[in-house]
Amino acid sequence: MQEKEKLPPTAWLSTLLIGIYTLFLAIVEARIAIFLFYAKNITTAGAHIISESETMSDYIGGHLVLSGVFTTMLGGLTGVIAFLLAAGIFILFLVCLVTLVSSCLLFQKRKLQVDAWMKLIIFVIFSILSWLLFQSVWITLLLIIPAVLGMMTLLKNKE
Repeated sequence: MQEKEKLPPTAWLSTLLIGIYTLFLAIVEARIAIFLFYAKNITTAGAHIISESETMSDYIGGHLVLSGVFTTMLGGLTGVIAFLLAAGIFILFLVCLVTLVSSCLLFQKRKLQVDAWMKLIIFVIFSILSWLLFQSVWITLLLIIPAVLGMMTLLKNKE
């Protein structure tokens, strides 16, 4: 019987990192969903403050209307920003999930070069976008690691 050749450590390590990134993005997405629920409550609280100001005297009612308007505006803007953030993170989550599943399928077929090129292209693009959008060295370094490991897998296969 032939013994199955082992996968290079760089190949499975980069896939493991993508799995960790996918899990992290799923956790962040769940936390943003909880945050959206609280943003809805902030908006509702502001609307209640405005509606209750009718029963108060003119002096107190004026102050309640002003604070209610600001609270409603804060809740609405918070909800919109959280929704846009959730949409962006969901797209990243889907890309990482598809990359993870594709990588596992490519490992089963022993197509390590295709897997390495896929990781290299996707994560170089992610690294450039993260540098341009967030200008954070830490996020860029975390995203460039799978690309570097993919490049190492390609170099090891050429030898």
